[in-house]
This record gives sequence, structure tokens and C-alpha cells, in this order.
Amino acid sequence: MNKKPESKFNELKFIFQEFLRGLSDKEIVEEIKKMELSSPTLLFIREKRKDFNAAESVLRSYLEQKIDPMITQKRMAHYEQLAKTAEILLEDDLRKLITAKDESSGENYNLLIAGYPESITHKQIIGRLEANVASACEKYGTWWVFDCFIAHVEAEYPEGQDFYISMEADTIKLITMLMTLAHRKTFKGTCPVCEEWQR
Repeated sequence: MNKKPESKFNELKFIFQEFLRGLSDKEIVEEIKKMELSSPTLLFIREKRKDFNAAESVLRSYLEQKIDPMITQKRMAHYEQLAKTAEILLEDDLRKLITAKDESSGENYNLLIAGYPESITHKQIIGRLEANVASACEKYGTWWVFDCFIAHVEAEYPEGQDFYISMEADTIKLITMLMTLAHRKTFKGTCPVCEEWQR
């Protein structure tokens, strides 16, 4: 008697699941016999494995074509938000910072405001940075700023230097890096948002 379509489907589904488990053709024959689904030959299982491998190849290719554009879109949106966060950290004229120290004071830096230099101390720069971090937290949330944005910024350093250590000890380099990231809109490293599709 011929098998019912439903019976054939269940058997084929079972065989494919066993392929995924990594069982050999011989082991699958024994498993099917134990379940009394049917009495398949080794040749039958080998033919089904060929079918399975062909289907797997087609499905993998299809999924890669479907998923890749989605990942690209997600990555672009993620980088865009990171770049906007970098922009917030450069507010209050920090983008206009002149990297050379003010020679007249020896301690101060200059901001180029309307074409004219305006003196600013290192302490004032750090104060503005801290205020900008707080503004970014208000807009995007503390989790985003500290777990996502800062994780990417720290990844720009060869040894993953701490963000707040950089703010204190390497302030000008950090601001220059933020300018680069805001303009470049690509980021190194991963964070909780992108770690799954950045692999």
C-alpha cells in the first residue's frame, strides 16, 4: 500500500532533522526502524541526503541575499545614530577648538569663534564635554551612551583606552577623534545593539 502524503512528509521531515543532528545514513535508518515509521534502505537515505544538501545550498543563498541588505540597513542606521551622538559631544563650540595651546598663557586653548580665537582652559573643555555627555544621555538614554556609543569610541584606541581617562588625560585627541567619527560615520568595535550582526 502506498504511503499517505502526510506520512511521507513526516518521514522526510524526520530524516532532514536527523541530518541536522549530524547522524550518519546508517544511524538514521536504525532510528526510523525503531520508530516504526517505515523500513528505508541505505540507498534511499543517501538519495535524501543529496536532496537535503541541494535544498540547504539554495536556502542559504536565498537567506544571505535577503538578510545582507537588512544588516546593511541596520548598520547604516546604527552608525548614523552613533555619529549624531558624537555631534552632541562636540556641542558648545568644541568643534571649533584649535588644537594648539594659547602661547600667551601656556595653559589655555583657543576656540575659533566667528574667525577670532577665544581662550578656553583645559578644565573648561572637560566641563563642556561632561555637559555634552549628559545632553546625549537625555536625548538617547544612559544605556545607549555608556554601553553603546562609548564602547565604540573606546574601540578606536589600540588598547581600548577608557573614555573618561581619555577625557582627562588626552582631551584634545578625544575631541579630534569625535570630529572624525561624526564626519566618517563608521565605527570600530561592537556594542549590545550590533554585536549579533557585526560578526
